Amino acid sequence: MTTARTKNTHLNAPGRKSPDDANAARRSRPTREPAKGPEAKRRLILDAARSLFIREGYENVSLRRIARRTGYSPAALYRYFESKDAILRELRREGRELFHERQLRTLAIVSPRERLLTQGRDYLAFAQEQPEYFELLFGTVHDALGSGGTTASAADGAAAAPHSRCGDDPRLFELFERSVHEAMASRDRPQEDPDAMVFTLWSMVHGLACLTSRGRLAPHCTGCDPSTLLERMCAVVLGPGSAEPPGGPDGMRQREEPDDLQGSGAPSDPDG
Repeated sequence: MTTARTKNTHLNAPGRKSPDDANAARRSRPTREPAKGPEAKRRLILDAARSLFIREGYENVSLRRIARRTGYSPAALYRYFESKDAILRELRREGRELFHERQLRTLAIVSPRERLLTQGRDYLAFAQEQPEYFELLFGTVHDALGSGGTTASAADGAAAAPHSRCGDDPRLFELFERSVHEAMASRDRPQEDPDAMVFTLWSMVHGLACLTSRGRLAPHCTGCDPSTLLERMCAVVLGPGSAEPPGGPDGMRQREEPDDLQGSGAPSDPDG
């Protein structure tokens, strides 16, 4: 009896929780809803890593830190990614695809000048709407794998030519370069240095995107609309002129009208 009384007194001592209280506390703790399926778990890991890389710096984030954020064990992460570098490569691949999809939509624009302006606007929009991916492609995290590091893959452009390092994806630069060359030709300025013009415009657009995404434009340009400012800057570099093609606004896009309008009886020849 003495032993039992002593045990009960010990359990109910001030500052010590009873087993019932401990169980109730555990039940009240918020728990992470487990991701269902391999793809959902993989997505959870990528999203957690993307946020940590941007907020804490790639070099300061370990796989253990990512695992703690997701609620998984470090060993579980290795089922999906062989290393932290592999996670970063996949995030950058996703960012490149998102950016490339936006740029591809501009190919339907006939006017080289308007296409170039639209690509610039999309560049700004991507920086504002996808700041984490923008930082992964162009910011300080970008250097974590590149520059010939042993962990960098060919897809990351470690050995890419300097002129194709637009987010380490030659496709992104080539679309922009093509628009610049065609815009120069349409303005009867093909005799100028095309490479210098490409880098001038790219530096201008990228610089404006960085200033906008990091909130450093507003203090120096109160009330400035980045898109409008971009148009003014392009006018300074390319010279004044209408962004419309000879056919006017209706000739801006090749596929402006849906296919179901074909054969509706409307004349196909505007002069007919």
